[in-house]
Amino acid sequence: MNRTVRDLIRMCHRLAADSRRVVGGGGNASIKAGGRMYIKASGTAMSTLGEADVVAVRLDAVRAVMQRTDWPDDRDAREEAVAAAMLGTRADPAPGGPRPSVETVLHACMPFTYVLHVHPVDVNVLASSREGRRLAAPILAARGVHGVWIDYCDPGLTLGIRINAAVERAEQPPNVMILANHGLLVGADSAEAVGRLAGRIERLCAKAAGVRKVRVRKPTARQQALARVVAPAIRGACEGPTVVLYDARPALLALTADPEGKRLATAGPLSPDQIVYAGVVPAWVDGGMETASPEQLAERVRRAVARYRRRHGLDPRIVLVSGLGAFAIHRTPVQARAARDVYWSMAETLLAMKPLGGPKALTRRQTRFIDSWGAEKYRRALLERRGSADRAAGQVVLVTGAGQGVGAGIARGLADQGALLVCADLNADAVERVAASIREAHGPDAAVAVAANCADADQMAAAVRVAVDAYGGLDVLVSNAGILIARKVTEFDPDTWRKVIDVNLCGYFVSAQAAARVMAVQRRGHIIQINSKSGKEGSRYNSAYAASKFGGIGLTQSLALDLAEDGIRVNCICPGNFFDLPLWQAPGGLLDQYRAKFGGIPREAVLEKYLEKIPLGRGARVDDVVRTILYILDQPYETGQAYNVTGGQEMR
Repeated sequence: MNRTVRDLIRMCHRLAADSRRVVGGGGNASIKAGGRMYIKASGTAMSTLGEADVVAVRLDAVRAVMQRTDWPDDRDAREEAVAAAMLGTRADPAPGGPRPSVETVLHACMPFTYVLHVHPVDVNVLASSREGRRLAAPILAARGVHGVWIDYCDPGLTLGIRINAAVERAEQPPNVMILANHGLLVGADSAEAVGRLAGRIERLCAKAAGVRKVRVRKPTARQQALARVVAPAIRGACEGPTVVLYDARPALLALTADPEGKRLATAGPLSPDQIVYAGVVPAWVDGGMETASPEQLAERVRRAVARYRRRHGLDPRIVLVSGLGAFAIHRTPVQARAARDVYWSMAETLLAMKPLGGPKALTRRQTRFIDSWGAEKYRRALLERRGSADRAAGQVVLVTGAGQGVGAGIARGLADQGALLVCADLNADAVERVAASIREAHGPDAAVAVAANCADADQMAAAVRVAVDAYGGLDVLVSNAGILIARKVTEFDPDTWRKVIDVNLCGYFVSAQAAARVMAVQRRGHIIQINSKSGKEGSRYNSAYAASKFGGIGLTQSLALDLAEDGIRVNCICPGNFFDLPLWQAPGGLLDQYRAKFGGIPREAVLEKYLEKIPLGRGARVDDVVRTILYILDQPYETGQAYNVTGGQEMR
């Protein structure tokens, strides 16, 4: 990594630490050195910028693109030609490498080594309000500031040409530009100076606009409880897997409680970033939150999402619920967080600009340009890092008994297929290790861990709340937690026998009940119990285990009948023996426990006895179970089934 790239990464990380300056990962920074400009690539975030996310472009080539006049008349053809030309400016054009940001031309125009483009809340108040230009005039003429106001125009090359013209007209190179509805552009000859200048302009804008911090208040217990109903209702009303994040930061609580909140929020988008990350306008749900029951509020939310889709042709990215706050909706946690943070900054801006004549929103034509702009479609696509082709992509899955063995394998296998995992287990340390391994493999949002006893109703309700808080709901429960204690019936003390029933059967019921309450709000979901071949045929020395598993199949069929009206399908999987796992192999495991069945024969001979019963000649593997889970998730017309995964040992 060369020194310039390292300096750019450090500068971006330092600046992004201020959430009021760098919102939702947006904005850009660049450094010019040796005829090149190093700039953050398209679709990457300043807070997580790495070496692979930096593009080096040739300054002379960028300036040559700006001087061209032979672009096609058709807008789409012109944008494609501009994008191709910008790709050609890369100094190191590796195939498949990162693409220069649409802001590259803006940075190239500024005659400074260090250039920063951000969207600070305090600057946005002026940049997006009707009185903004008048109030900004003295700021742009302040001591040490050589400033220019740039009226709104379409981003990309058009904005770059306008900025370049302003630079050429100025008697002294402008180091500050307030871009209407686009944010703040500043330049300096050191990273420290550019950061100080941006901070100064932000403070001056806040003072000019009279920006006051919204009074901090936390959501009440009732608001939090209602949010845990609204989020699954939104997920169920949206098309396809989604992540829904509740946001009750003060500005959002204040906006949704403001008598003018609906008018302000639905007046139109304030910036291109709002359109790209948070949608053109939010959906609004009129509350009556103080008196509405959870069921009534959920139904209002469903109707609001359906109305929005009929009107706009797609699901909302933000849902505002009067008196409750905001819900950000997207395909992945990364996108949902970006939408949440960008709209939070919009809420701060909308509230602060009320005394300034209100918002100056983008026009319909300007909005359509951004919404259909090829450069922004590319940026949106890059936000989705995980492939939607994965068979469980975006599915929120709670696995009990995920701290080891079959449960850990199921959790990892579904994460490999794009699922978002909530790993639950009685052993807090073990389940956190499993979740950490999934996050390491698939990213920081791929899994959360929760310590929970599957047979404890309060703990399982809390585990389901973790799923709702982290991802907005729950699509799949894999009820896997279980124990096996093998003894002859005459030697089985009743308390130990009841313990097996309590974990394997009562734990399944308790877990299913907690999951079904959220799934019913979504009006869809899957409950899958990991049963056993012992649920279909009695097993010597296994009376407690077989009884619990026979009961599990009956419970599966009963739950399937109960929950069909809620759109929830319930099935179970009956695997054979997992000979390779510690349950069998560990000292004192089943290979030792079952020796007594056969007169005390060696462990190896016990294994041979069991292998002789399997037509396909091997034990079950966890990936066999994962494939069956994926099959069940694909089936729209199956419920109440018990699927054998036994290599032919069990065929009923």
